[in-house]
Amino acid sequence: MKLEDVLILMGLLGSIYGIVLFIWSLFKKTPKKPGVFIFLGSVLIMLAGGALSNTLESKAMKPTHSHESSQLFSYFFNETTSSTSSPDSNVPREFSNALASAEQYLTFSHLSKDGLYDQLIFDKYPNEAAQYAVDTIQTDWNKHALESANTYLSYSAFSKDNLSSQLLYAKFTDEQIAYALANIDVDWNEQALQSAIQLQSFSPSSDQGLYDQLIYSGFTKEQAEYAIKNLPE
Repeated sequence: MKLEDVLILMGLLGSIYGIVLFIWSLFKKTPKKPGVFIFLGSVLIMLAGGALSNTLESKAMKPTHSHESSQLFSYFFNETTSSTSSPDSNVPREFSNALASAEQYLTFSHLSKDGLYDQLIFDKYPNEAAQYAVDTIQTDWNKHALESANTYLSYSAFSKDNLSSQLLYAKFTDEQIAYALANIDVDWNEQALQSAIQLQSFSPSSDQGLYDQLIYSGFTKEQAEYAIKNLPE
């Protein structure tokens, strides 16, 4: 029996005894105070037992609310950070592992679909498992093309044509490359200027020679002329 139940039972029995003692005192004309005090004391004991019971019940309920809060936090956290791919629970182990690897690669690098497939093949996954992974994973390949373009520009200066060729080499589709080039925020004149500065740092050349190299690198005549005119002295 729990402590709170014992207190309530003692209080109930004490109350009954106090009432009986009080009534007995009326007939015997004895002092009424002992019966009254016993009754009041018993009531206090019952109240204490009830309060203890409520306190323990409240404490017992807290882990449930904490668990529900934890589940709610976990839900929103996972919704914002986990992949939206839906693996089939019946697929072979290597298939699900390939999908998990694909998700990891796309968390820190911007690969094309074919580039991701090649990476999984390099990791020794069977062809069928690699194909399952890239077909099952749900991602925006257009955005990967755009972010890949931004990454290239953070390392080196490119002309629009050269950047397109680089994305094609990374095995993005023509549509994905077109999306990237249409949405990237870049000043091609400044790219030409930065490219000219880089070329001059490797091998100093005449303005005409530098102009020809910029044209060969895919910059337009206007971009190449802007670069030559704005080269630092």
